[in-house]
Amino acid sequence: MTNNSNTLDFKPINWFVFLFSLTMAASISMGYIFIGFLTLVYIGWTIYCKQKPRLADFPLLAPFALYALWGIIASLCGIGFERSLRYWRADLLCFVFWLLYFSFKNHPSARIWAVRGFSISIAFLAITGLLQLAMIHLAPSVNEWLTVSPSKWIRAFAILPRHNQRVHGPIHTLTYAEVLALGAIFMAGVWRSKRWLGIILGILAAGALIASGSRGPALGLIAGLVVIAAGYAAFTKKFAWPILLPFLLSCLILFFLPVMRERFKTAMFLNKNQDRLTMWQVSYKIVRDNPLTGVGIAHIRTVWPEYFNREWKKYFPYEQEIWSDVHNLYFQQAGERGITGLIVLLILFGAITVKSFKLLFSDPENRDLYIATLACVAAFWVMNLTESAFQDTEVVFTLYLLLAIAWTAKPAERQSV
Repeated sequence: MTNNSNTLDFKPINWFVFLFSLTMAASISMGYIFIGFLTLVYIGWTIYCKQKPRLADFPLLAPFALYALWGIIASLCGIGFERSLRYWRADLLCFVFWLLYFSFKNHPSARIWAVRGFSISIAFLAITGLLQLAMIHLAPSVNEWLTVSPSKWIRAFAILPRHNQRVHGPIHTLTYAEVLALGAIFMAGVWRSKRWLGIILGILAAGALIASGSRGPALGLIAGLVVIAAGYAAFTKKFAWPILLPFLLSCLILFFLPVMRERFKTAMFLNKNQDRLTMWQVSYKIVRDNPLTGVGIAHIRTVWPEYFNREWKKYFPYEQEIWSDVHNLYFQQAGERGITGLIVLLILFGAITVKSFKLLFSDPENRDLYIATLACVAAFWVMNLTESAFQDTEVVFTLYLLLAIAWTAKPAERQSV
């Protein structure tokens, strides 16, 4: 990316963009703090420059507004409005996307700092995860020391018995893998002028993702790599060996670790995934009983005893768990917001996909970036078949950051970074 000398770059905006992209995945609380500062600084800059944003300038305003509006309707018609309202506020994270979009559009150097911050964040998450893998196999006593540390920040890096040797960096295992899946794919296209750097970061992220043993994000990664291969074949008439081969080799090496191999093999057998199948079957019953508006946002947990316990006890008689989601975003949204809510979600996802696809034909100079972005979108939709990543703030922040970076690229730019 190159700076546009005709546009004023306000340095505090660059600083807070960098700090947000650096911390949003590794520490969501810090991410909120820095996006708050960015909001205040950007509003102040807008007032100082006497800018008047127009509604027409907001990308995907109608789909985002429709999604948030139906969320509040489903909450009002659901089981308990107060609980739903607390979680409905996540629908308003679209304002973070718009804030990033306008920050990058009006301050081109902020995009550079966003890419740098996100790259460092991905490197940190991947390296800490791979170090956890080495620790659990080569120095388990270190892990024991981390486990009993009085500091919760230090304990966050420990692999506990319930993790079953699955690495997670300093955050939750699934959230960790979802962020790395998007990061690994995006790095393949954003560092165009330093392709080797993007590939190295992508290899680290893909390796740590496999080491996490998270099957849904891994499936999303595969879908993203397929889109990259198809994109390069369509526009260059060549196979994307320089990008795909390093990813495949890193995944193949880690796949030979017995724990990881057995973990991914379970995805091939229905009897090894009875928990997922049971949740999906019962969530269908919730949709059938509440087809229009669902049970209300965040109320899958509320109706768990009524709908899930009987089926759950058939297969897991000794487990007393109460789940908050059904590990499928589409069933989750249909259960909480009704079939209408699912349609609204698909409209939003479709709008994002169409916008990302159209960019492939608008600017050949940044096509690598656009192919990688479309691959991230595909990966996100696929991983949500077995996860509810659109309800994880760290993952939503990541997706919105990547979309804002790609959608504000300027045709005159000759290098991605």
